[in-house]
Amino acid sequence: MLRKLENYHRPEKLDDALRLLDECGAGARILAGGTAVMAGKNNEIKTLIDIKNTGLDKVSKRKNGVEAGAAVTIAGLLESPEIKKYCGGLVYEAAYHIASTPLRNMITLGGNITQVFPWSDLPAALLACGAELTVAGPGGVRKLLYADAVKKHPTQMIAKNEIVTGVNFPELPGYVGKFTKFSKTSFDFALLDACVAVKIKNGMFEDARFAVSAAGTLPQLLNESAALLKGVKTTDSKAVSNAVQKAVSETVFTGDKRVSVEYKKQILPVLIERLIDAAIKQNEGADAK
Repeated sequence: MLRKLENYHRPEKLDDALRLLDECGAGARILAGGTAVMAGKNNEIKTLIDIKNTGLDKVSKRKNGVEAGAAVTIAGLLESPEIKKYCGGLVYEAAYHIASTPLRNMITLGGNITQVFPWSDLPAALLACGAELTVAGPGGVRKLLYADAVKKHPTQMIAKNEIVTGVNFPELPGYVGKFTKFSKTSFDFALLDACVAVKIKNGMFEDARFAVSAAGTLPQLLNESAALLKGVKTTDSKAVSNAVQKAVSETVFTGDKRVSVEYKKQILPVLIERLIDAAIKQNEGADAK
């Protein structure tokens, strides 16, 4: 592990971190929480650039949503009032299900959503709420929809000399989001993650979004199945069932040594239907207040 490590830098400015990353080349890696660095392939790393002191550890309310810095820990997300309220608690619930308390104190937002493993929990929530990454590099700052970042593995969509500096969770007025993790134990890696975000008005779905992770190698946004709920009454069980079954056929599944593809196909519709029911009930409770 880290057998070729020669240099460690801890800049206090993002510009300095970007300069070091560019100068040090392929052997350099960004360090924040450190869990992804230690879990991944690290024998070729020669330089670590620690960004914990660069001011990327804040969560703040913006006019267009909630902005979270890439160095915010998962524990920090859970402590944020803005994250707790956002989209009915969708991102909060996903963050809460990540690993254990000691690890949540180390794992950062940026690392969890870019150094993606099949079982990573947060990516599905980011897809369901339409999150956008802020990416800084030698050429300046660019925005990247998370849905575009995971068309391939995020490490292939973000250049080696770029740094993800934050995530913007867009304003979603009227939406209720729900997340569930299916695993052997609460601390175990997910066998399946599912997210639903819906906007309901006058007993009808105005909009719906489905997302899954751990079904395949990358998180997936299920646009076709979610679109089947638009304009449908929340009491139309047949239409809801059709959308749920479409989610199964739309999802790309891969098996692993823990569970087969067929088992995942049996579990996914149950999870999504439960999430839709929970979102409907939460929306009814909000309307009653």
